[in-house]
Amino acid sequence: MHIIPGIYPIMLNVPPGTVRPLHRSGMGWALLSQCDDAEIRSLVDRINATGREAPVEYKKLMAILKEVRISGYARSYGTYVTGSGIIAMNLPGTAPDRRVAIGAGGPVDRLKAREREIVRLMRRGIDRHFVKS
Repeated sequence: MHIIPGIYPIMLNVPPGTVRPLHRSGMGWALLSQCDDAEIRSLVDRINATGREAPVEYKKLMAILKEVRISGYARSYGTYVTGSGIIAMNLPGTAPDRRVAIGAGGPVDRLKAREREIVRLMRRGIDRHFVKS
């Protein structure tokens, strides 16, 4: 994994190895969008069975994943950390048991203002460096 630091004085700093819940993060939504619905249902049932956090609402999660599947990218604005967000995309050609995604994170206002440009640049980079299967 590589992290490219931002150029602005205020930036989001997420150290390598930071863990976020798949069902409550933009990167997680990108990764989950590659799973079939039965696999997602099973994951939600397991999370809810632990009772360690508020129950995951399967229908709400599936609505988010439907949008990700249609648009080809996930966006999360203030979902996990107030004022910060991410735009995430899956990398093509990865094995089902080795799903990989990339993301651009930062302050929500910057991401929203440049969402189209960020998505375009990410797609261009993926098309340039990865063979689609």
